[in-house]
Amino acid sequence: MREEEGQMLRQVEEELRSREEELQQLDREIQTARDTLADLLSDCVEAQGHLDSLSTQLKRDEVEGARDEQHELEGVVDRKREELAELMHKVESRRGEAESCLREKSRQQTELQEVQEELSRRREERRRLQEQCKHLEARRKHADRQTLLDI
Repeated sequence: MREEEGQMLRQVEEELRSREEELQQLDREIQTARDTLADLLSDCVEAQGHLDSLSTQLKRDEVEGARDEQHELEGVVDRKREELAELMHKVESRRGEAESCLREKSRQQTELQEVQEELSRRREERRRLQEQCKHLEARRKHADRQTLLDI
């Protein structure tokens, strides 16, 4: 029984380590996605600034080349916005996975604590029973001696 409890304890601890590694990997992925989002946002802001500049130039000069570039930059901004939306969706998905892992880790930690408490309770019960056995053995020996003396 003690080996089973030890095995169970090692299995739960291994699961916790595995979950911790998963959480760390998810955290790294989320951080990478955040960095990419920040870069995309910066690109969008820069492209929007350039687009605004070109719009002003078009109003002044009405240069056909500037219009073409404006359309090209609008396409870039639209694509970057789509990428940003996709990445935000991925981040939310990863966040959900991380939250789920955290809940599972918490459940496993609670389970581990319960197993540890049960193990402690059983050890205390075993110790109490051993003491009781020693006491009963001493009483039996005393009764045997008494019986021998009475004979």
